[in-house]
Amino acid sequence: MNKAREATVDLGRYRRIHIGIEPMSLSSAARFLVSSLLVSHGVREDTAAVARLRGKDWLLALGDQLRHLRPDEDTAVGWVKAVIRGKRGLGGILLRNSAMSISSLIEADTLICVYVSEDAQPHIITGIPPLDRYIFIYISKRVSTEARGALNNFMCSMELRLGMAEHAYPLAPSIINVLLDRATPELGHPLC
Repeated sequence: MNKAREATVDLGRYRRIHIGIEPMSLSSAARFLVSSLLVSHGVREDTAAVARLRGKDWLLALGDQLRHLRPDEDTAVGWVKAVIRGKRGLGGILLRNSAMSISSLIEADTLICVYVSEDAQPHIITGIPPLDRYIFIYISKRVSTEARGALNNFMCSMELRLGMAEHAYPLAPSIINVLLDRATPELGHPLC
């Protein structure tokens, strides 16, 4: 029995939010969350991630509440399945309905669309102005009809192009995180 619940979450406290609007398998959603939230020495507590599952379900993971998400795929998929089953205390929330649930949680002046495509040239992230908060929406070259409908709920104020294979879409947040950490070490987790 699926125990999805409505989120009463204030995402305003997170400095980075990664939103994957392409419908993903459980495995891809797990990789997207891991690449958004984990660093070599722990969790990005100031970050939240939202992965769209196939259908109209969304999985929200909150860095400061995250428990038991590990980088290996089997454990990460197990974490996703546990959240879907309604297990509490993991820092994940299953949201039903559509992108309206997600867009209603986000109030931002600057939404940054990240287009993931093999033919895109990598973008230097230093062109992004220093902000107190970054919200990234990830879009693949072949935007599905479902994702296109979800995208209509967001107004992007800036675009980035990330040159990488589309099957690597779930890994795009880790690239953005590393580039942003290097460009603005005071806002992120600087590399040692």
